[in-house]
Amino acid sequence: MKGIVFSEFLEMIENQFSLNLHHQVLRECQFDHDGVYTPVGTYPYEEFLAMADVVSRETNIDQQKLIHVYGEYLFSRFVELYPEFFENMEHPFDFLESVDKRIRPSMNQVYPDADFPALPCRRLDEKVLEIQYKSVGPLMELAYGLVQATLEYFRYESSIEVDDKSTTGDHTDVTFTIRLE
Repeated sequence: MKGIVFSEFLEMIENQFSLNLHHQVLRECQFDHDGVYTPVGTYPYEEFLAMADVVSRETNIDQQKLIHVYGEYLFSRFVELYPEFFENMEHPFDFLESVDKRIRPSMNQVYPDADFPALPCRRLDEKVLEIQYKSVGPLMELAYGLVQATLEYFRYESSIEVDDKSTTGDHTDVTFTIRLE
């Protein structure tokens, strides 16, 4: 996972909870790099899950719920940090399709060592989009939070059906079916 995912998670911990919790997470996890994440660095997803475990335990928030909420938060940060990705986008389906067709390939060029998740989309009709999300690590809720935040950003009422086909805890294979209302 790219360092931005980690650094933004630590920022969320500090902003939403406390600086003390931020420090506690780093103390308990004892990473070799002391929790210093460069946005362009690549780090194991297990470190993210270890941090989420500490926050979950200390706040009594279910870990998967915390990761989902973080996905929503991360989307808001992407809007601030990468406004060019949202230019000329008026519909959530157009944006979600652009993630796999335009954003992911450009990120792969800039960061060839990264393993960005695949997000192929298929429009079933003008109100239904199917997203196949595959990634290393059990990060379905992170993706779900990002998708949900996308729909909220574009102000579309919708329902999201989740079909989790993951067979082990070391990867994610999920289909999100979005129906606009």
